[in-house]
Amino acid sequence: IMRELYILFHSYEINEDIEEAKELGVYSSEENAKKAIEFYSKLPGFCDYPIECFVYDKYVVGKCVGWRDGFFDPYEEEYEDEEEEC
Repeated sequence: IMRELYILFHSYEINEDIEEAKELGVYSSEENAKKAIEFYSKLPGFCDYPIECFVYDKYVVGKCVGWRDGFFDPYEEEYEDEEEEC
């Protein structure tokens, strides 16, 4: 049985260089993540931002989904910004 989880974030841009993101919770269904958005969107601070600042991602438990090639330090001199197609 494949188990899916939904991780909810509140994310917005402070300026062109800085993004603020808050992880709000992990939910067992998309429906529960949407209910959480309804709850958080009424709270102080959160209600001052558009609903589009709430985002959730679906993850499959036990499946590697990111950083599969490791990571790099963008401050190293050898770093070159290259885009790859998925």
